[in-house]
Amino acid sequence: MSHESDITTAEGFERAPSFSRRQWDLLDAALRLLDRNGLSEFTMRALADEVGLSPMAAYKHFDNQRALQLELWRECQNHLFDALAAVADKQRDAASAFMAVASAFVEYAVTYPNRYAFLFSDPFVREAASVQLIEDRRQDVWARLCGLVSAAQDARLFRDDQDAESLVVCTASLVRGLADNVLYARMLGCSDSAERAMRESGLARLRDLLIAR
Repeated sequence: MSHESDITTAEGFERAPSFSRRQWDLLDAALRLLDRNGLSEFTMRALADEVGLSPMAAYKHFDNQRALQLELWRECQNHLFDALAAVADKQRDAASAFMAVASAFVEYAVTYPNRYAFLFSDPFVREAASVQLIEDRRQDVWARLCGLVSAAQDARLFRDDQDAESLVVCTASLVRGLADNVLYARMLGCSDSAERAMRESGLARLRDLLIAR
């Protein structure tokens, strides 16, 4: 079964043609700063230093720090969505694709912990939801995840005692919890083997909850 359309990939996520090269340079530098230091140390001065501009020069390209951070949030969201799409498209059936997405989400959180924290931080989540372009992409991905679960139910691979969206909601909560637990264990100095076992057992429990009886 092909899944090329299950989750739309968006290489570069339709980078706005109205953005200048300098604006994209600033966004790329903002991603580097976020990955390195987290949002708490993110300032326009630090960003200007990263690209070799004067502190006030960055304001010529973005109205304020909040506007830049919202664009940065969008870049992080679409980087995550593209990662999920890439693994889903390689799977043999809808159930495998959905589980691959769950695994890829945890992998993303572990690989990019600062981006992950940023994506689920207030007030950016609420602010991003008010931007139609961002919300449309999120809704599209959500609908396609529900489509994967529905297809797995139709094929009798997933349980069918709940509707597809309810299972996606439940799964999203469990996967986020697993990602948070893995990151916490890593912060406490958990070994690589213990971390791997935690991830594998968490995903195995998730699959057990979804599998058809």
